[in-house]
Amino acid sequence: AKSAGESRIVNHSSLARVPMKSLERKYMEKKGGDLGGDEHGTMMEGPRWRRYQQSKLANVVFTLALSKRLSAAGSKVKAVSCAPGASSTGLLQTTQSTGELSWVMQMSKPLYAALYVQSAEDGTMPLLTCMYDPSVQS
Repeated sequence: AKSAGESRIVNHSSLARVPMKSLERKYMEKKGGDLGGDEHGTMMEGPRWRRYQQSKLANVVFTLALSKRLSAAGSKVKAVSCAPGASSTGLLQTTQSTGELSWVMQMSKPLYAALYVQSAEDGTMPLLTCMYDPSVQS
């Protein structure tokens, strides 16, 4: 930050965090890899999705706290987070292959994908914006 005028810390989040109203202690404890089971739920439900949602919420909470501390210290380092939106990545394929899409979602997936899911490459745009756009604020 001293030589370039600013630096950035960019954390990756997800809109999947929205159903989570608060961080749950059980997801933040050290458990030696036992994070609450792998049984499958439906799309955006079940222990695997709750862990994912909690981790993405934790990224946002951490970034907000870091931003406040950096600002209070007079730092030129910006702390930002972003969510790429629905992108055609391994997460979507894994959700389908494990049976976590309801039969309605299975049937409507081609239409849903055509209307709402972007390519993985396009999903990088929010990250790139946070990294390089000069107008981004902490």
